[in-house]
Amino acid sequence: MASPELCHPTKSCAESIAALHFLHPIPVQPFSNPVTDVQRRSIHYTLPFEVERSLCSTLAFLAYPKDDSNNIPAVCLEEGAGGAYLNVLLAVNQHKCNSNSCVLEKLKKGFKEIFSLLADADDGSLAIENKVFGAIVSMCSARILSRLGLIRSRNNQRRPVKEDLQDTLGYFGRSAAYKSAGLYSFIDRTKEVVKLADSWIKHRRQPELEELIKGIRHLGQVENFHDLINTIPSKEMNPSSRAHLINTIKKVARYREAARFLYRTAKKIPLTRKMHLVPVQLSPESFNRDFGIDSTSDLQTAISPVDGAKEKKNLELVCQLLKIDKDQADRQFTGQVRKTMQEAKIHAEIQLLYYCEFYMRPDALLPRVVCSSKDACWLCNEFILMYEKIHTPRCHGRIYPGWQLPARNEHEYRNLATRYSTRLRGHISIGLKTLFRRGKRTTYLTPNESTLLSLQWSRSTLHIVTSSPDALDTSSIIEQDPHEPVLPAEVLVHESTSVGNGKGKEIATEMDGRTSDASPVHTRESTEKLDGISVAETSNPIQSSLTLELGRTKSREIRMGKTSSLYKAGPLDVQIEYAESSSPESPDRHRKKLSYTVELLSPEEVEELRHGREDLFVDAELLEGESWGNGT
Repeated sequence: MASPELCHPTKSCAESIAALHFLHPIPVQPFSNPVTDVQRRSIHYTLPFEVERSLCSTLAFLAYPKDDSNNIPAVCLEEGAGGAYLNVLLAVNQHKCNSNSCVLEKLKKGFKEIFSLLADADDGSLAIENKVFGAIVSMCSARILSRLGLIRSRNNQRRPVKEDLQDTLGYFGRSAAYKSAGLYSFIDRTKEVVKLADSWIKHRRQPELEELIKGIRHLGQVENFHDLINTIPSKEMNPSSRAHLINTIKKVARYREAARFLYRTAKKIPLTRKMHLVPVQLSPESFNRDFGIDSTSDLQTAISPVDGAKEKKNLELVCQLLKIDKDQADRQFTGQVRKTMQEAKIHAEIQLLYYCEFYMRPDALLPRVVCSSKDACWLCNEFILMYEKIHTPRCHGRIYPGWQLPARNEHEYRNLATRYSTRLRGHISIGLKTLFRRGKRTTYLTPNESTLLSLQWSRSTLHIVTSSPDALDTSSIIEQDPHEPVLPAEVLVHESTSVGNGKGKEIATEMDGRTSDASPVHTRESTEKLDGISVAETSNPIQSSLTLELGRTKSREIRMGKTSSLYKAGPLDVQIEYAESSSPESPDRHRKKLSYTVELLSPEEVEELRHGREDLFVDAELLEGESWGNGT
C-alpha cells in the first residue's frame, strides 16, 4: 500500500476508518458536545442560538417519518442576511447520487404543509397549533404507529406499548408499596391511554391517533413517571421493557410538543414564519468510486506510528491482544476497505457541511447547528469537531465502517479530506495506546443512538408540573431527561460509592458516612463547583446519562428513607437505599442525607480492590429479587 500521503484522501480515510473499527468499534460511550464561542456567535443573526438548536433538533426528529435506516436525515438552518429568509437545509444519507430523491420529495411536501400553517401563526389562534399538530401526525403516522407497536413489519417487531402499560397497571394494582398522589395520577392516565389505544385499533383513523398521542403526552407529564416505571421489579417487567416503555412515552409525546414548540416559536419570532425547505443533494462527482479502489491495502501500514513514537506497533502483538489470527485480520481489514470504497454512504451531516462550505449562497449566514434524527456517529462527530464552526448536540460513540467523505478531486475538497485523514491517523495512535494499556479491545454496550434534546421555551410560556388531575396546563414544560435528576442548589455531592463489574458480575460499594445498617466505611472526596452546585469530578462533566461506564463516576445525595435513581451496569440495575434507623437511640437519627458515588470498575480494578476485602463484593448472579441486604 502506498503511504497515506500519496493516497487519494478518500482511500486514506477508508483505510483509517477500517483500522479504527478493527481496533475499537465503539471507542467511547455516548456524550454531549459543549458549545464553543465560535458556534454560539450572534452578530448579524436574527435567531437566538438556543432557538436555532431546538428548531434543528425538532425538524430533524420530524424528518424521520418512518422506520428506514437507509435514509437517516439531518437538518441545519440557512439564515438570510437581515432576516430576509430562513432555509431549512435537509439531507439524507446517500449511497449514490439521487438515490433518495423520492424520500426528499415526500419530506418536502410534508414540511411545506407545516410551514404554510406556521406562516399564519401571528394571528394568535390556537387553531393553527392544532392544525400544525394534525399536519405532523399526517406526515409521521407510520413512524408513530411503529413506535407504539401498533403496526408490525419484518423490520419492526416491537411489542405494543398497550401491553407494556397493561403489565404496569397489573403490577401497581397488586402492589401496596409506593402509594402516592403521583402514582394514582399515573395509573389514571395509563388507563386512559389504554382506552385510547383500543379506540385507534377499532377505528384506525387520524383523529383517534391524535387523541392517543395527546393521552401519552399527558401520561408523560406525571412527575417522575420514569421513576415510577423503574420501581417495577425485573421479575414483573424486564429492564429492557421498562426502558422501551419510557423511551416510547418520551418519543411519542414529542410529536405533540413539537407542534406547540413550532407554533409558539413562529408566533414569537417572525423569521420562523418564513421557513422554506431546501433539499440538499451533492453532485455525481461526490460519489466517485474510482479513487484507489484497485490498489492494495495493508493493515500493518495502516496502524503504523504517525506521532513519531519510537516503539514500532507490532501487528502480531495487536492481533494477540485482539485474539485474532494475523492472516484473518489482514483479510478482514482489506475486505472492509474495499467494501467501504464500493458501498459506503455519505452521511447527511457531512453532506450539509460540504454544502455550507462550498455551495451556500453568498448572502447567507453560516448555520450554527446541525442535527440528525439520531445522535451523530463517531466519524461524523469528529469531522464536525474538526470543522469547528458548526455545533452538533450529541455523539453516540459508534464507528460505522461504511462511511465516506465526498470524493471530488478539486483542491478544496482534497484539502478538507486530507485534514480529516490526518485527524483519523492521530486517533489510530490513540487507539493503539489504549489497546496496549488495557491489554484488550475497548468494548461498550451498543449505544442508544436516538436521544431527545430538550426544547428551548420562553420563560413566559413555562408552567409548573404537578401530578394532580386538576393540574395547571403543563403543555409547555421543558422536557427533562428522566435519567438526569435536577439537583437542588443546596445539594452537596461527595465521591463515596464504587460499583465494579468484575467480569460483569461483581459489585463493590463504599458509602460516605454509614450504610443503611449504620456500619461505617471508607470515604473518598473530590468535588468541584459548577453553577453553585458542588459535584464530583468526572472525566466528562457533560455526560447526561445514568448508564455506568468505565473510568467515570456518578455522584448524588439521597435523603433518609429514600432510594436513588437506577444506574445501569450492563444487564444489572444498581440502586442505593438510605433506610431509616429503627432505633430511636441511633446516632444517625438526625442524619438527613447520604452522599454516594457509583463507579463501574474493570476486572483488573476489581482484582486490585479484592485483596483482603471479599466483603466488598457480591456476585450478581447469586442475587434474587431486588434486595442485597446491608444497604449494598
